[in-house]
Amino acid sequence: MQTTSADLILSGQATVYPDRLQIEYAVENKSHGDSYLLEALQQRDPQTQKPSVNPSAAFVFWGGDRTAIILRGIPPLPADRNVAVRVIPFAVKLAPGEKRRDSLSLPLTLTEDSPYYGPPAHQKVEAVAIETLRLALDFLPSTTDGFHAEEISYAPGYFRVWSKSTISQTIRLTLDLNVKGVTLLRRTDNFSRP
Repeated sequence: MQTTSADLILSGQATVYPDRLQIEYAVENKSHGDSYLLEALQQRDPQTQKPSVNPSAAFVFWGGDRTAIILRGIPPLPADRNVAVRVIPFAVKLAPGEKRRDSLSLPLTLTEDSPYYGPPAHQKVEAVAIETLRLALDFLPSTTDGFHAEEISYAPGYFRVWSKSTISQTIRLTLDLNVKGVTLLRRTDNFSRP
């Protein structure tokens, strides 16, 4: 997975409130082709079991050295078990010249999470002070070898995307944001991080 791109520009800011962390950001496509931001997860209504999309999906990881990673993209596979189906978020299309603004609101205290792990036992976390938030967004350019995009029938504007080698061809944009007064509950079990 690549970690830089001259074709997409990521900017943003973080604000810490007593009960939540608010991240406002924008992504601008400077390329000549469409790019697809991997940012939404499938969910099911508990009553009707009808599928829908969670457009605010984000995963939180400890990044070491007082850093928390806020990932909107493909979470790492667990190292201690096999997984039958890899989680690949649905994507939104960003056309050439388009700028997309979005926001995330995360409850404080931050807690590490992943779709491959349940909540940690209380004794398997430690509180760490965070001074840097690393916002990480994954995308797949439409010019990628073997690229395909299929619109989700129950969620117009969202796409299932894949390519010849989706994971290795995905590009990760990152932006470091300084914060004060943020605590992360870091898992001490066998938890996989990016």
